[in-house]
Amino acid sequence: MTLLIVRRAAPEGPVIELHGWLAGSEIAEFKAVCGAPPLPFRIELANLVGASSDGVLALQEQVGRGINLAGASPHIKLLLRVRSEGKKSP
Repeated sequence: MTLLIVRRAAPEGPVIELHGWLAGSEIAEFKAVCGAPPLPFRIELANLVGASSDGVLALQEQVGRGINLAGASPHIKLLLRVRSEGKKSP
């Protein structure tokens, strides 16, 4: 499955929507879109089906930059939580 990245304007600021699967070469494209000014106000995950471990890490990097992730499914929330907890474990 591939990833569709949609950048759109919203009243509260720019939004990046992710549709599909965040993995492989799409991660570099995602990072490039997120790094292009102006920074997105939020990343909409409602249509993100899944992500590889590197994809999850890329999402967490954006959170570390202060970008809000919105609309994540329970599956994506679990991936983000497990990866985050895994980093804290010895």
